[in-house]
Amino acid sequence: MTNINGLKNLTTVKNDITIEYNSKLESLKGLESLTDFNETISVLYNPTLKSLEGINGQKNPDIRTIIISDNNALESIESLRGIKELDNIALFNNKS
Repeated sequence: MTNINGLKNLTTVKNDITIEYNSKLESLKGLESLTDFNETISVLYNPTLKSLEGINGQKNPDIRTIIISDNNALESIESLRGIKELDNIALFNNKS
């Protein structure tokens, strides 16, 4: 899978979001409309993922837990800057 643009109209997720083992995924564009979400987002083992663009912290201020691991091409987590409070965050084995 190279993109998740098919999710562009998704506005609500009632539980967790896990994006993992996508060898060609470069960004999370397609999640921009997600505004009702307050659980865990895990982004794991996506070797070509360069950006978390698509997870906009300003639109999703109630995310509780973020796990970002083993995304070897990840250059920035700038998209998360609008998040004001988290219960847990884990960032490890990423390029940046």
